[in-house]
Amino acid sequence: MLVFDSKTRRIVKEKEVLHTGTTPFYDWLRVKLAGEEAFRKQYEKIHLLYVPEKHTLLPSNFYDKEKEREIFSLAFPLKNEETLFSEKIGEQTLLSAIPENVHRLVKEYFPSAIWKSAFAFLIRQTEDLKTWNLGVLLLYDKMCLTSFKDNKLQLCNNFTFTTKDDLLYYMLYAFDNLDIPVAESCVQLYGNQDYVKLLADELHRYHDDVVLPPQTLSNGEKTPMSNFLLLNT
Repeated sequence: MLVFDSKTRRIVKEKEVLHTGTTPFYDWLRVKLAGEEAFRKQYEKIHLLYVPEKHTLLPSNFYDKEKEREIFSLAFPLKNEETLFSEKIGEQTLLSAIPENVHRLVKEYFPSAIWKSAFAFLIRQTEDLKTWNLGVLLLYDKMCLTSFKDNKLQLCNNFTFTTKDDLLYYMLYAFDNLDIPVAESCVQLYGNQDYVKLLADELHRYHDDVVLPPQTLSNGEKTPMSNFLLLNT
């Protein structure tokens, strides 16, 4: 969780609240939302960044709100108790599935929250600096990775990690699998600053162009920050 003071333009609070143990996520989240003092305060604006396990991208001209569940089911099985979010990103629409009970619970506490998927965040944030541009978002145990060639999306996926070796493996896998020339690529890192520094240090052994964009908030569509309020679905 991150609290940003719009008057001083400074981050005034940053705290990780991690889901651990065998308690189902919904039950754990319900207890945390009720018990965490920071979640009971009033804020001018709340951005909620979620990392969906199931998501798919499609051209916006193929998207039909009334048929979105049918369309999504072509990529992933969709349960009745899951709800879909759609986000228009340029000429594409991103569909993501979230458990309905989790969505309902979060809405009770943060009815005006602005929901964004990690992939929508990365797609908007990644700058077109070289032929190949990789955007990486690191949040707790999640690594979200997008890759662009000539500003066209080639890869959009997420991975679970526990060590820095996991992070490095996924990065090298992306380079190898997509046959990305190191000299023609740029890696842009966002997210938890401890993890970002860890991965940057490892990548510098193999890659000279690793970018850490400024971790501040802006008033425009691009909103880089060290962490959002995070919901792992």
